Amino acid sequence: MKGGGHKGCPDWNTILGIGIGNDSEGWVLPGEAISGALFKAALAAINLVLAWPALHNRLSNWRDTMNRVFVAVGLGLALSGAAFAQQKPAKEQIVGAWTLVSVTSEMDDGNKGEPFGPSPKGVIIFSNDGYFSLFQSRAELPKIAANDRAKATPEEAQGIVASSIAYYGTYSIDENSRVMSVNLAASTYPNVAAIPNQKRTITLLTSDELKFDNPRTPNGMTLRTAWKRAAVP
Repeated sequence: MKGGGHKGCPDWNTILGIGIGNDSEGWVLPGEAISGALFKAALAAINLVLAWPALHNRLSNWRDTMNRVFVAVGLGLALSGAAFAQQKPAKEQIVGAWTLVSVTSEMDDGNKGEPFGPSPKGVIIFSNDGYFSLFQSRAELPKIAANDRAKATPEEAQGIVASSIAYYGTYSIDENSRVMSVNLAASTYPNVAAIPNQKRTITLLTSDELKFDNPRTPNGMTLRTAWKRAAVP
């Protein structure tokens, strides 16, 4: 008998989508079909259990890789932000007070010197509205015996003038060439104040260091000055 089975029994063909009949016709009983399905499910579960260590390792490696990727991306963004923050215009970076580190001179014939000695004193201050002032001197200046500037001896006056300079004026910076143009309003050395639109070539400018060259002074030398950011008083 095919299909419906005994009268009153459920139609397993309809319920399970399988045939019900005798073995000679190649049909299987419902219980056998269910057992086969369970067997396949069990095999799948066993395979999953056996494969889990390798799968777990792959997942762990993938997670570690992604963590490294996220860390690298985050670090890259942080460094990019820091680099972007440091790329301020020179006009903004230079604002503030700087203390003198060194002054070296170089003549056309290659001779070099230190016009203010090995440990000079000095300060340069740049305002954000285009003004600046400068003072430079040797570490020690001769004192005036009379204790009156107007009564300095020729030797005392010469020692002071030769060992120090001060001036102030306005400045502007070409961001492309990094050349600073200065116009002096007054100076203890009047000759230098009479030269308009002087140039200073910035060779280094960071948050803590400043270097620039004065390519041609009135006496024919190139001055190279180095500065460091002044400490907060």
